[in-house]
Amino acid sequence: MSSSKKLIQASAGNVAGGSFYDYEIENSLRFNTGNADYLTFTPSTNGNNTTFTLRFMVKLGNLNKQRWLFLTNISVGNAYTGVRFNANNTLEYFSATPGVDAQMITSSVFRDVSSWYDIVISVSSTNVDIYVNGVEQPYGTVNQPSGADTGVNLAGNLMSTSTSTPSAGTLDGYVAEMVLVDGQALTPTSFGEFKNGIWVPKDCSGLSFGTNGAYLKFGNSGALGADSSGNSNNWTVNGLTSSDQMPDTPTNNFSTLNPLLQFPYPAGYYGAMYNGNLEKEGAASNAYTGSYSTIAMPPNTGKWYSEHYVQVLNRNAFGISYSPTDAGSMNPNDSATYGYYLFCYYGWGYSNLYATASTIAQQVTNLSAGGIVGILYDSDNSEVTFFVNGTQAGSTMSVPSATYLFFADGYGVSPKAYNVSNFGQDSTFGGRITAGGNTDANGLGDFKYTVPTDALALCTANLPEPTIGPNSATLSDENFYVGLYTGTGAELAITQVPFSPDKVDIKDRDIGHSWMVFDRLRGATNFLYYDTLGGQQTNAQSLKSFDANGFTLGTVSPVNASGDDYVFYCYKANGSGVTNTDGSITSTVSANTDAGFSIVTYTSNNTPNSSIGHGLGVTPKVIITRRVGVGSQWGFFGPILGVDKYMYLDVTDAATTAIGYMPAPSSTVVNTGANTWSALNDQIDTYVQYCFAEVEGFSSFGSYTGNGSATDGPFVYTGFRPAFLVIKQSNGNNSWNTSDGARTPYNGGNDSWLNLNLPNAESSSQDLYDYLSNGFKLRSSAGGVNGSSGKYIYMAFAENPFKYSNAR
Repeated sequence: MSSSKKLIQASAGNVAGGSFYDYEIENSLRFNTGNADYLTFTPSTNGNNTTFTLRFMVKLGNLNKQRWLFLTNISVGNAYTGVRFNANNTLEYFSATPGVDAQMITSSVFRDVSSWYDIVISVSSTNVDIYVNGVEQPYGTVNQPSGADTGVNLAGNLMSTSTSTPSAGTLDGYVAEMVLVDGQALTPTSFGEFKNGIWVPKDCSGLSFGTNGAYLKFGNSGALGADSSGNSNNWTVNGLTSSDQMPDTPTNNFSTLNPLLQFPYPAGYYGAMYNGNLEKEGAASNAYTGSYSTIAMPPNTGKWYSEHYVQVLNRNAFGISYSPTDAGSMNPNDSATYGYYLFCYYGWGYSNLYATASTIAQQVTNLSAGGIVGILYDSDNSEVTFFVNGTQAGSTMSVPSATYLFFADGYGVSPKAYNVSNFGQDSTFGGRITAGGNTDANGLGDFKYTVPTDALALCTANLPEPTIGPNSATLSDENFYVGLYTGTGAELAITQVPFSPDKVDIKDRDIGHSWMVFDRLRGATNFLYYDTLGGQQTNAQSLKSFDANGFTLGTVSPVNASGDDYVFYCYKANGSGVTNTDGSITSTVSANTDAGFSIVTYTSNNTPNSSIGHGLGVTPKVIITRRVGVGSQWGFFGPILGVDKYMYLDVTDAATTAIGYMPAPSSTVVNTGANTWSALNDQIDTYVQYCFAEVEGFSSFGSYTGNGSATDGPFVYTGFRPAFLVIKQSNGNNSWNTSDGARTPYNGGNDSWLNLNLPNAESSSQDLYDYLSNGFKLRSSAGGVNGSSGKYIYMAFAENPFKYSNAR
């Protein structure tokens, strides 16, 4: 292990959030697609070849091709066995003798490149189970073994990881803590456990590994295949060097470049990525192709630093960019509306590609192949500084306060630009130079040149502790909870909610019952519908009470028909509410300022330029409101749409502009404007409002532009793994689509969705989107979520913040 990488790990347990992991993993091994990168072991003694366990902790690089995790030779007994990701991104175990004896293929797909999977394959003579992050996966193909011999643990039979035959599909990405247990079919609890909703690793050293078992921790850079099981079953390294030992691990996840978020100009021209998504090649055409970091840098989170090596020079550009969440635009075909601030360096030939009204660019002429660009982003002071080969280039520039991603770009053929990025995990840039040994402020990042004072590497251990999360005072699901239940037709207590809810939405998934909307300020048994214009109704057999750990239901069929399946969403506010006089209209407010959610009730005055206190202390981004007493529509407005723009939840209409109706809200009040509006203040009546402000790592409310791709739609960075998502086209007449991780717990296949504006039963006929560790990715060209040039707004709530999220 190099001295610099010892230093990287020396203080890993002392940084913010380090105490969350009872066991920390120090190293991973990086595999590069196209290279002969693999490890092998040939047993000298027979072990158990029908019962064994394989465990791999994996962070993916390239997708959409066959990639092996494990493979045996067929030279002994004509039996061979393998574990691989398929070209459709499913995970497969198979064993052949030589005909197929066992084959298990998941229905779930694995397309998250920003965080880590913990994969356990448990094999006995007649059963195979595939677990990912502690959960057994659903299967699309099930062919359980018949008891025949496999190719595992046979004397003289070579076993390999990644693959010993690169033409068969090498892995690109990272592997940490590979384990082979000979003679036991273990469950995931031998390797990890759930801690506050996060699957975390355990120390495996206490396991009984069996005759040919091994425990590869990749901790010795001079002997990467060293076995830590006590068996001395060391694996032979092929093609891998000390520069492939990485500090990027499941307990400290480093940024890479994100193949799910690329900037092709013209559209469709993507450059290939290699070496664990740290290397980016220009497109195979006269086109620009850029990529973004998988981790964003929100405002007021300190100083961040990265370095980028120029392998091949052709109009290379580096900088920081708005994330799609902030920019509100993901239209790579039109640079004039691209809308991101970019700070670019070109080796030659300045391009107007980035010279738009919303772009600042600098050009340097002293950058050449072999040069290294450093980028310092000071998020506290909203400044960016560039360096070339360790020397500052140009002046420090002021930028708007926003959430930014690092960015690297280059031109296409003649020759294709080629950049190699380092976010602190590899100062050798894939072995191209001597390691730098210059570390960040926490000793967690390794760079070539001196790191600016107090600057940090872009890794999860350096991210600030979220106010809501698994290592914080409250968990995500203690503020917002998604649940399922089956109706009984008799009084039913829902008791799994981790808090006493203040707002509950309930929908029958099986038949066309309307959405039922309850909140504590209006009182139990009183409800509104999202999808109809009727005023508030009361039914003693609807939601009967808000309870300490959920709620109790009566017998009416919209909430409790016998045998029907239901989904519900619970929001935590702050109980029965208090009087608020911040506005000209006195309101009653129940506000959870930590989670950015408040319930507001008030009696309107039908007077222009009034205001209503919302109690959040910060400006809400989304406001949902309607009259309670009589039939009315649900108004939807706020900064998410812009001043004087609104939509209605109960219809499919596009956003409407109504000058003078809805000025911007403030940190204390919702303003009603010079003209009164029926959903806000045009009658003397009782109104209810639900106000939402963004909370880093817990909620995100923004917009994106669709591209019409059925497989490669926009990627939206939220900073967390979503639990719940609402999407609505703002410039077209499409329904309000809702999905959640409870109804669709894995990616791939058919996603389940409901429409807020309709009473219809649940639909599940398309692969619409992937929920990911740091956001979501559109996987459909459906007009409701990703029509070409469609403008969409979304509301997302977290399952867990990205700092700790497992890959999905």
